[in-house]
Amino acid sequence: MESVLKETIIARLMLLPQLSDKYLAQDPSYVMDVALWLKQTEQKLEPLRCPLVSTLASLRGLLEACDDGYQDDRIMNSSRSKRKGKRALAASLLTRADTILNAELQRIDSNFAEVNEKLAQLIALVFANQPLPIVQNITSAYLNSIWKTLGEHQETKSMYLYLQARISATDRRYLLSHLLINMIPETD
Repeated sequence: MESVLKETIIARLMLLPQLSDKYLAQDPSYVMDVALWLKQTEQKLEPLRCPLVSTLASLRGLLEACDDGYQDDRIMNSSRSKRKGKRALAASLLTRADTILNAELQRIDSNFAEVNEKLAQLIALVFANQPLPIVQNITSAYLNSIWKTLGEHQETKSMYLYLQARISATDRRYLLSHLLINMIPETD
């Protein structure tokens, strides 16, 4: 279910520009909004059993520790007020969260790259000799029927079984849909 994790992370990252705008506007709710974003991101990733949940919780903890006197030497100095120091720390922690989440996206994409290549080869082998069924909308039923077709040919059976063992059905449908979108001609 790496595809679900990937899309969840992307959705959370898409909220960061709004937070950055609040920082630039010196919105007083910025620090609370960063803590809320971290908490909500943890909550979205937790059901997916993503180990980054603990890292995000630690970052949120550092932000809360500011109220107890924690100071990050890289950010805080004597010329800043406590409020400005906390805002700067929140921005720094948000940058760290962005970095770790983007690294997770790169890891997922790297894992998908090999599988995607093999899946594209499988599709090319099967549909070189028979037409690809064209539909208006790509649905789960359509993707499942294409997947079944890929496994019905003797020359693709071993690759089909490899991919079936390698990735979840959800991830197969996700990757298949992206490949098939490129193959199905656009209708006006």
